[in-house]
Amino acid sequence: RDEPDMMPAATQALPTQPPEGAAEEVRAGDAAAPSLDPATIAANNTEFEPEPAPVAPPKPKPVEPPKPKVEAPPAPKPEPKPVVEEKAAPTGKA
Repeated sequence: RDEPDMMPAATQALPTQPPEGAAEEVRAGDAAAPSLDPATIAANNTEFEPEPAPVAPPKPKPVEPPKPKVEAPPAPKPEPKPVVEEKAAPTGKA
């Protein structure tokens, strides 16, 4: 008996919500079509920007070589190699 009562209550509550959500969806759908193009472009630009940013961190690494140089020159060499790989990845994506 409790289940049948709960079912109608839930059914009544659901129809009340859909109209509100539907109105928003319709508006969002109409606005979404035009906004999707700019949004997609903006999203792509945002993705491309973060990639060039990682290029900046490699600069601090060359500053570190002074310490490794005291120990051994081979130490700084391994660091530049990863930097080249990072640069190659963004270039390929771009």
